[in-house]
Amino acid sequence: MIKTHGDYKQRLHDSFYKQGLMQTLNCKLGEVSAGKVEAIMPFDDKFTQQHGYFHGGITGVMADNAAGYAAFTLFEEDDSVVTAEYKINLLAPAQGETIIARAEVIKSGRTLSVVKSDVYTRLNGQEKHVATGLFSIMRLIGAAKKEI
Repeated sequence: MIKTHGDYKQRLHDSFYKQGLMQTLNCKLGEVSAGKVEAIMPFDDKFTQQHGYFHGGITGVMADNAAGYAAFTLFEEDDSVVTAEYKINLLAPAQGETIIARAEVIKSGRTLSVVKSDVYTRLNGQEKHVATGLFSIMRLIGAAKKEI
């Protein structure tokens, strides 16, 4: 059984929506459960590359954010989160009406958690797997009060 602390969903929601970048990207939380987070962003041509696909940087941001918050769901109530390292493989052009990142904790450690994040696009009701990343997420013990 996965151990959570307090109202992790509310803490995650509050922290996620404090991020100016997520507001700029119009990114929203989707499904959230212990050790798992989904983030969804609608297409916007301001965030494309020269061929009209979601830019690879957006794909990375989505994977990273979902991974960090998946780890966050298992942290203590006064902890916060930052990414320590990641590797992402772009598998296909990210073309669609939305981009969706789904992350799941592989190992939740005292200081570092390892998280897998898969990114999909949705076009005409069909999902396409466009990226997979592996993330090292750092727990910032007692740092929740330092969030803006």
